[in-house]
Amino acid sequence: MATTATEIERADAIRWIQAEMANYGLTMDELEAAGFDPPLPPPPVACPVCYRNAERLTGDGQG
Repeated sequence: MATTATEIERADAIRWIQAEMANYGLTMDELEAAGFDPPLPPPPVACPVCYRNAERLTGDGQG
């Protein structure tokens, strides 16, 4: 079975990560114990429409 470029790139990335972990003396257990980045905050809630003019253009009073 032929190896695709994507598989080669993935294998190269894995080897690089393993080498960096070895350089810094990190183990998978330490990385797992450190946890993950905190989740992103939710997107801002859209402001309600405060007014609508005769042309049906709306505004929220901001800016």
